Amino acid sequence: MKNYVNYFNSIIVLVLLFTFGACQLSGEQEKRLNENMSAYIHAHNACQPISLAALTYPPLVSEWKSMGDSIFKQNFDCEASMEWHDPTVKKTVKNGSVMHVLIDLKAMIPMDYKQNFQGHQLLIAISEDGGESWFFIKKEDYVNKSWMKSVERLLHFE
Repeated sequence: MKNYVNYFNSIIVLVLLFTFGACQLSGEQEKRLNENMSAYIHAHNACQPISLAALTYPPLVSEWKSMGDSIFKQNFDCEASMEWHDPTVKKTVKNGSVMHVLIDLKAMIPMDYKQNFQGHQLLIAISEDGGESWFFIKKEDYVNKSWMKSVERLLHFE
């Protein structure tokens, strides 16, 4: 009976490791995500539209570009009064080498000597090469099915 209990416990541990491990990033993937996310947040907070465009998911950038210069510029117009801070990974979904990661950011308005919390901004980080490179989309663009019609959304929102 003791062997049966040990066997059963081993199976439970393996199932739990597989379940939680399947949705986690490796150390190298997480490092690359953090590097790219830091660059994206810095580009947003410092109002660097060229860097922001370079780190935005390429299919979305291509669509905006195909709609003309004014639409393209409008989507990279910086909100100089709103800064993003304290990124937190909320969810990771993988499908082969494609990964979508939901990131929660605090949206702050800088004041004279303090930051004034205004709410949250949700970003989606996307890697199509197993976590080597990461690009970003705001949640509202990700859920808008009229954009990037051929891109599969791995994250689902209610």
